[in-house]
Amino acid sequence: MAIISFLTLIALATLARSQSQIPINPPTLTLPSDVVDVECRPEFYPGFQTTSSQYDIPATAFIEATKSFFNSTWYGEDIYATEGTDNSPGSIRFGKVLGVPFAERLVGYFHRPHKLDIQFVLLNASLTLPVSPKPITVGPVYEELIFSSICAETGTYVHMTVNYCTDRPVAAYDAYLNARNDVLVALASKLGAKRFEGSCPLVSKT
Repeated sequence: MAIISFLTLIALATLARSQSQIPINPPTLTLPSDVVDVECRPEFYPGFQTTSSQYDIPATAFIEATKSFFNSTWYGEDIYATEGTDNSPGSIRFGKVLGVPFAERLVGYFHRPHKLDIQFVLLNASLTLPVSPKPITVGPVYEELIFSSICAETGTYVHMTVNYCTDRPVAAYDAYLNARNDVLVALASKLGAKRFEGSCPLVSKT
């Protein structure tokens, strides 16, 4: 996956309960509007990572590909069960990342024709990811993904942030950074989008 989603989550849908149930030990969460930061236990370190990029196609293409909370294949997650209504705060998705079960709850969702903002939290108390050369444990985790229109509706601005706690702060930061870059490269390639820096690409007026 793109490790990016280590942090994506667990809680079992009714149909999932007919399968093997995943034990969940969620952190204490406040109301969705308050869930924007994390509180770490003494042996963990707080972490923050942000990824931003600009692309030369309309935001509607990116939004169409990423707007479903229940379908996060593009984000490198293998989702096998869901609970609630897609894109409704409070809904939960269950999946695996690097073979490790997780559950994530949607806590914020804003969708307009030219902007998408998705916010979610990890329900596992923590996830230990079997990465080389040494496993990384993260949790709790809060993520926000934003896709918005720029350049008179000819471009897309992507902004991703994550707040987390971890036992290996440098390794966790690098993992998120690399995973998100990989995810965006793959998504842009699929959509035929090219990344650009600076202001909007100039378009001939003649």
